[in-house]
Amino acid sequence: MYRVLVVDDEKWIRRGVVNKINAFFPGKCEVESAPDGAAALSLLRERAFDLLVTDIRMPKLDGIELARTARAERAQLECVIISGYTDFVYAEQALNMGVAGYILKPIQDEQLTETLQKVFSRIDDERHRRRMDEDIAALEEESLKYETYFKLIIATGMRRGECCGLQWGDINWQERSIH
Repeated sequence: MYRVLVVDDEKWIRRGVVNKINAFFPGKCEVESAPDGAAALSLLRERAFDLLVTDIRMPKLDGIELARTARAERAQLECVIISGYTDFVYAEQALNMGVAGYILKPIQDEQLTETLQKVFSRIDDERHRRRMDEDIAALEEESLKYETYFKLIIATGMRRGECCGLQWGDINWQERSIH
């Protein structure tokens, strides 16, 4: 499940983007919306979103500053900018911040779905990488326990058969000694 926040000061565009995301990715997204950058920043601080889809020009806090602030607070947040402006300065600022996409209004269904599929793939890759890191850390910890177990057996001079009654609970893993 992807958590998506759509931000646009134009109510009909905001609702349209939310509806398109729900229609194109049924059951895969939990989509919320905000009418401006300030409201969006508040939501972003309250909840963990995977993706921010934001208009570029809005009252209170524009999309570029919203994306910059949100990513400074949560680096793994993916951002897609939507804009009615073809001004290269906006696109350049967005790309320099590392946004995942820049979509021009009026929003074309194909461009929206392609951009979001690309972003969701990046999110999946990052989630997979994090799970792998957690699995590796758990395996390293377990490996250290086995290493400690065998070192204690050797260090205490136990012979074959003498260590059979030694249990995991008999070992103080912090001090690496037998209770």
